[in-house]
Amino acid sequence: VLWLLSFDDKNTLADAVDKYCIGVGRVYPQAVYFPIRTLYLTLKIEQRERYKSAAQFCGGPDHSASDPGPIRATAPMWRCSRIMHMQRELHPTLLSSLEGIVDQMVWFRENWHEEVLRQLQQGLFKCYSVAFEKSGAVSDAKITPHTLNFVKKLVSTFGVGLENVSNVSTMFSSAASESLARRAQATAQDPVFQKMKGQFTTDFDFSVPGSMKLHNLISKLKKWIKILEAKTKQLPKFFLIEEKCRFLSNFSAQTAEVEIPGEFLMPKPTHYYIKIARFMPRVEIVQKHNTAARRLYIRGHNGKIYPYLVMNDACLTESRREERVLQLLRLLNPCLEKRKETTKRHLFFTVPRVVAVSPQMRLVEDNPSSLSLVEIYKQRCAKKGIEHDNPISRYYDRLATVQARGTQASHQVLRDILKEVQGNMDTGKLNVSYFRFDINDATGDLDANRPVPFRLTPNISEFLTTIGVSGPLTASMIAVARCFAQPNFKVDGILKAVLRDEIIAWHKKTQEDTSMPLSPAGQPENMDSQQLVSLVQKAVTAIMTRLHNLAQFEGGESKVNTLVAAANSLDNLCRMDPAWHPWL
Repeated sequence: VLWLLSFDDKNTLADAVDKYCIGVGRVYPQAVYFPIRTLYLTLKIEQRERYKSAAQFCGGPDHSASDPGPIRATAPMWRCSRIMHMQRELHPTLLSSLEGIVDQMVWFRENWHEEVLRQLQQGLFKCYSVAFEKSGAVSDAKITPHTLNFVKKLVSTFGVGLENVSNVSTMFSSAASESLARRAQATAQDPVFQKMKGQFTTDFDFSVPGSMKLHNLISKLKKWIKILEAKTKQLPKFFLIEEKCRFLSNFSAQTAEVEIPGEFLMPKPTHYYIKIARFMPRVEIVQKHNTAARRLYIRGHNGKIYPYLVMNDACLTESRREERVLQLLRLLNPCLEKRKETTKRHLFFTVPRVVAVSPQMRLVEDNPSSLSLVEIYKQRCAKKGIEHDNPISRYYDRLATVQARGTQASHQVLRDILKEVQGNMDTGKLNVSYFRFDINDATGDLDANRPVPFRLTPNISEFLTTIGVSGPLTASMIAVARCFAQPNFKVDGILKAVLRDEIIAWHKKTQEDTSMPLSPAGQPENMDSQQLVSLVQKAVTAIMTRLHNLAQFEGGESKVNTLVAAANSLDNLCRMDPAWHPWL
């Protein structure tokens, strides 16, 4: 049905989807309410931003975030609102409990140290990607306009929070959000905060000579990341839920029958759904996925305890993109479970449950016993007394030295840099929690121009051993490719539905970046259906072609061996972005 919406010229299918959502919402209210609520608030934020941009472009009065003024609801907003109102009428007790839980999540937001630290790390990652694009002239690389705007916005909102958060709180105002606003005002009046904000503004003053150089900005970002990391280490590592969240502390199975987050992401018999018995009293503050998250423990009615991370993320579009890929992996797992070759090898995707409870906040299933490679890497660097991103700095220092002689870095120089880093830094950094489709910003096509097809560095190869790579790993890759490539029309349909949303999100982002005109209804023009179908079909065909190539044998040889050799090649690894950490 989702793919057929691409051919819906007269909105007849859109009306049918409305009815389907209402029908599903009657039976599974929690499964429908959170996604629709998040979508509605996201659409409202986007519409308000468009009105602000239009007012500034026309020279109108600039409304503040606290007084955004009236906006015109778009057709998608009306549809979401209608579904939510219907659900509130049918399930008033359950939905009031869900709203109460979401309202209490405001107390799980980061404090200003953690929020600024997360934003600085995002800015550093942006700068690293720009630095690699401009590695042909390291010393002369300048800040891009997009990066400059990001840093300027960071300076203007230092410790106060992004405007989107206050926009959402105006929609669902409550005692918790009012208390949070008072806490923000108290923070702004703190003399320590005022002093640090002044130093931060001075450091990121772009009128100073040399401040527009990219690597100067990277040095400043790293300096402030180190300062704020030291501050966050001094903060408490946990708090009691009864101190801040009375509703969650008193919540029990008698209050309402609420399933634990993510129970409806995959279909299963109704009597297997696990309901929330209570929220455990202790909430831990942990550093995971490049942010300071709150680990909340939920006891199910079966007696088990389920840990979840409450994570803040101001990047609306990227969060939804990650969730789409995770859902794609969930939908592919049943295919792996039904094939003999994949089942006997126990091959499946381990996918955490991720539930967006608001545009900037989501609950992520956690495993407290797991330890990411990032944490291992940082702990080892701390023991050795070295900075964890020294290899990246060394890479650009070596490039700048070579370019200062008036020559460009040759392939041999890049190989030497990689060998030096591998010799001195015998570990690396990797975040494997989230994935996104790599879409070309200009054309909307899947971008396949990577030197290596996947991560299989010499260190990983040595860990797996030569027999492990040429035997179980290669055989498993062929088994998975055959599972998805051989007559299985589900995979094709799943890819079309997911990539359709991905291409629409790309089109919307392109419109925002190019400031394209709005329609008379006050919203961006929809993507041409023929162009949408063409781009999605092209992407699906490319993916299925790769799978068919991997699944076939030619004289006992498979294309998998070629991919493994390319992934393990030092000639290819030395051409990768150093922020990807090809020395892992």
